[in-house]
Amino acid sequence: MPINPNNFKKPKRDMALSAMAGPASNLLLALFVLVIYRVVLGFAAFGTLWQYSATETVLDILWIVYSTNIMLAVFNLLPVPPLDGWKMMGAVLPGRTYWKIISKEREIGMIFMLLILFTPVIDLPISFVGNAISDLFVSATAFVPRLMQAIL
Repeated sequence: MPINPNNFKKPKRDMALSAMAGPASNLLLALFVLVIYRVVLGFAAFGTLWQYSATETVLDILWIVYSTNIMLAVFNLLPVPPLDGWKMMGAVLPGRTYWKIISKEREIGMIFMLLILFTPVIDLPISFVGNAISDLFVSATAFVPRLMQAIL
């Protein structure tokens, strides 16, 4: 989403803070969907849900939403214009360098997008970080099945 840095009191810092909102919301949504996934899975394990095929479809959809949000967050954190990671990294760059790169943001972004579309150069790092975050979230929500078992 385009943001006018002139609307901020401290443009570099405030752009970085505003850029954090996208990946943070992706991660929070992923965590929320994972909890729902675990609840649905828990109900399915106790036989309290509808037909198996419907449950499986719901679980598949939830997992896709979960995985997609993790990968979107990781992708958006890449420090390349025009992604959010670039705007966050811009907060620590010297002013002159930052504004020079900002003026070339479209060109740099286009080259990067072409690189991503036509080469597998970024697949491994994104997968590695995404899987690490996913493992962390799965561990953090391990309490849900135990809680459900205690309640049901």
